[in-house]
Amino acid sequence: MAGIILTHGHPDHVAGTYNIARSNEVPIYALASVKKLMEDTERSKHEQWAGMFGEEWVPEWVHPNVIVVDQEVVSVGGLTFTVLDLGSGGDCEANSIWLLEGENPVAFLGDFIYHNNHTYMADGSILRWLANLERHSAQLKGYRTYYIGHGKECEFAALQTQKEYFQIYTSEILKATNGSGIFNEESKERFQANMIAHFPSYGCQFMVSLSAEKVASELV
Repeated sequence: MAGIILTHGHPDHVAGTYNIARSNEVPIYALASVKKLMEDTERSKHEQWAGMFGEEWVPEWVHPNVIVVDQEVVSVGGLTFTVLDLGSGGDCEANSIWLLEGENPVAFLGDFIYHNNHTYMADGSILRWLANLERHSAQLKGYRTYYIGHGKECEFAALQTQKEYFQIYTSEILKATNGSGIFNEESKERFQANMIAHFPSYGCQFMVSLSAEKVASELV
């Protein structure tokens, strides 16, 4: 194996390091901020996810052993990537995207886009995320295919779809809470129903209400 690239530190993206690089013999590439987030949240995430998956859950993560920086050009298995540090402008406090250069340039976006899926926003900043979508749109337009963590591969149009999702999500929060950003049981149920009605074919419906209060706290 030439190496492992970690775009961010969420459990569903990093837990597999234990299964495929347990002895830390494989290069694992990530930003320093991603490594720190893994270190800071590993215990709490293990407690959360072990309760969900029981004995199927891994006992520990294998952490990055090759640290990269923003705009660095990295060669992995003969493939050339450019790393972009997104900061907290994604679905957690440390995010990156990896751009594969060459004749057929493609982008590995991690959770920067949730294509045809409801989006998890409880650990990051939706406002910074929106800013990053706008900031990087021109550059990403040059990449034919986006490989993402939740949903099938997609193209440039998915960036606009993600922005529209956030705009509808924030609008529905303010509508459901009469502008206060404070939910009760009834308003949260109404908010979730409205979001599902907007996007009836989207997967991960449980994440609609999961992120509502965190996003609301940014809006008021």
